[in-house]
Amino acid sequence: MADNRVSFPSLEDASGIGAPLTKSEAGDAASGKVGSVAFAFKDSSGNIVLPQLTAAGKILVDSEASNGINLKNRAENAAGSLTVITLSNITLTVNKVYDEIKGVVSSRKGAIFQLIQNDNAVETVLADFIVDAGQYSFMFDFGEMKFTAGATGTQELKIKAYNFDKVSALRSTLSCLET
Repeated sequence: MADNRVSFPSLEDASGIGAPLTKSEAGDAASGKVGSVAFAFKDSSGNIVLPQLTAAGKILVDSEASNGINLKNRAENAAGSLTVITLSNITLTVNKVYDEIKGVVSSRKGAIFQLIQNDNAVETVLADFIVDAGQYSFMFDFGEMKFTAGATGTQELKIKAYNFDKVSALRSTLSCLET
């Protein structure tokens, strides 16, 4: 004689009817399951996935390395300038894609900095930054900005700058990702 235990509904489905939990394991398809899985996720195939933990019991986070080459240049003009000068300059490769453009510019006196794309001697100003009393440095991050270098000639990403009325050292750091 078998005395099977009755399942007591512990959940309600969308229609408000009680439903018992069903067994769910890592790798199971999530559709059709009525259950409670703590910290469960779906993978790209729609299967239930439980998070993996590190040896220290922390959730494993994949900080996937970027697929590309990080380029960086830092420049300083200690004397400052009342005329336009080029500071940071990154030589680009023809037909490559560039994004994740970041940098910092600074001067102790009023100055304007321009982020410029040079495509075969045609310079396009991508952004302007002004620093002055009270804000001697400005950091920028154009994660959403993306462009493809031209097919011929000199290809550059650079920062040009000048002081407004009093000279002071001009500094810049520029970086981008080449893919």
